[in-house]
Amino acid sequence: MTDKTAVILLNLGGPENEQEIRPFLLRLFSDREIIR
Repeated sequence: MTDKTAVILLNLGGPENEQEIRPFLLRLFSDREIIR
């Protein structure tokens, strides 16, 4: 049997301006439910 690969694309929103980029990325990559 061959292995199958799935790709899931999610829209998680994004920062509204340049000052929000760093806090957005910190929250995103600190979330254990998103990064497994």
